[in-house]
Amino acid sequence: MCWGLTSKYPDMVDKLIILSLGHPRALAKHFAASWSQRFKFWYTLFFLCPYIPEWFCQANDCALLETSLKATNRGGVSGDTVSEEDIEAFKYTFSAAGAFTGPIHYYRALLRLDDHDSSLNRHIENVPVLLICGEKDPVLEVGIAEKTRKYVQDLTLHVLEGCGHFVQQEEPERVNKYIREFL
Repeated sequence: MCWGLTSKYPDMVDKLIILSLGHPRALAKHFAASWSQRFKFWYTLFFLCPYIPEWFCQANDCALLETSLKATNRGGVSGDTVSEEDIEAFKYTFSAAGAFTGPIHYYRALLRLDDHDSSLNRHIENVPVLLICGEKDPVLEVGIAEKTRKYVQDLTLHVLEGCGHFVQQEEPERVNKYIREFL
């Protein structure tokens, strides 16, 4: 949403800060060129099915969500990136009826990007963008962030060595430092 808003209405955005996900067009280009990225992003194809992904994600007390969060729990600077208490809070939030529909719609929309969507084909020229991503992100390869330069005139990119997908949880002090400096 942020990329689309900034591309379509740059006068409404002073600065844009993105964590982990590069420009959607960069993702599409990288996805088309990289078999390893396709393999890492396979689950998004499942999300194109109606109703089944929502049911599956809530089944067995949100077991898939818990497994996914634990799989990304690589131990940031202050230990585990996601505590058991955090996991229980996520499960509580997503156990409500329809709670997974919005997040899953995000992937559905992302995978249906039309090459003719003029707002995302525009270069972001007058809005400074900060992109922070993890070098060891198990879902999104660094190449996506690097390809984002093609779509953003004023891009500040920080690739955090040793970090995974949840950079704000793995390296909160560094991420907050970069954000403060950017603002």
